[in-house]
Amino acid sequence: MLDFCMAENGGEMPIQRSRHTKTEDREYSARLLRLQDMGIPIGCASDLQHEPDRLRFEQIDHAFAAAYELPLGDIAVCVFVRITVIRSGILILDGEMTAPWGDVLDLSHIENCSCYEDLVAGLPFRPPILNDYLTRGIPLRLGRREGVIIGHGWKPLPAEWHDDTVVAVRLMLWDQRGNEICGNFEARVDRSLKRKYGLRQGRGLAQRVPIFAREDAQPGDQNVVPLDDAIKEPPASDERDATDNARSSEPS
Repeated sequence: MLDFCMAENGGEMPIQRSRHTKTEDREYSARLLRLQDMGIPIGCASDLQHEPDRLRFEQIDHAFAAAYELPLGDIAVCVFVRITVIRSGILILDGEMTAPWGDVLDLSHIENCSCYEDLVAGLPFRPPILNDYLTRGIPLRLGRREGVIIGHGWKPLPAEWHDDTVVAVRLMLWDQRGNEICGNFEARVDRSLKRKYGLRQGRGLAQRVPIFAREDAQPGDQNVVPLDDAIKEPPASDERDATDNARSSEPS
């Protein structure tokens, strides 16, 4: 963006005003989230701009918003939102979620996160997934939509955060003009899926039958056969004895 100021000779001199980089935006957002966790009200970077709102986010169904810790160590944050497009033509070029534990959550290809089907099936109802709506690269039209936005990341939640701990997350979007559009949400820590899969794995290990175990044996019931018994030949049958006797009586 070029600003102009008056030079000494009365002309106009262009001055380049640098925009914030994504890294700077993330650091700024992380600081704001820490302030919010301390109970200090925060706004959004775009609040400093006097341009009218073009896109508005409102969190709904607060009780169902959750930060899930998944079995493979990844994290999925689900927030239920109402999106209102106030001015048509806005094109979202990039987006992400930032979290106070230092993670940047991806919004694209969310179906690739571990336990995606279990994650969606565990929601109280099957809402529309709004990730594609925001990141498909098509200008948004006037209107309102409700659904869930899912952010996926790989930094683990702090161990001291127990279930139902409320954490703040921020949705950050960038449009074709380079404007930042953001929304602040809250979610509760939920490790139920991780525990569920941990129990499944435990049962699977307990139900494994050792190789070479007897069919009627219980798992773990492995009797050791003494070596002398293992190499002892079985007794000959009556038929085998009769055959041997007949052969020995034949003249040579």
